[in-house]
Amino acid sequence: TNSNRAQHDDELNELVSHWTSLLTQSEALEALAEHRIPAAPVRELDAVMHDDHMHLRGTLHDVQHAQLGEVVLPTSPLKFSATPKPTVRPDPELGEHTDEVLWQWLGATQAAVGSWRKEGAFS
Repeated sequence: TNSNRAQHDDELNELVSHWTSLLTQSEALEALAEHRIPAAPVRELDAVMHDDHMHLRGTLHDVQHAQLGEVVLPTSPLKFSATPKPTVRPDPELGEHTDEVLWQWLGATQAAVGSWRKEGAFS
């Protein structure tokens, strides 16, 4: 049961903490891999965002943002043969798609949208 599994958590955490304090991250990962124990390093965000492998695999993308300059955006690591790759772009700016939504989705005319804009309904 769960209570039995957690019975020695403190002791186990102490043993693992001591063992990892004696090794570098690389040494610990190598030792775990030798014993076929799944493990991965905990990395700082900057290291993750500049990981060449993740960029090559298409999980991370350098994208130009209108206000922030170049930013790194993630996508799903899952790849499907019959599904096209998603477009990676920054979130839209405030009001960027207002006209498109009003015209194409709601069927408003350009004249009506212009009138609403003039009246201050949106910017």
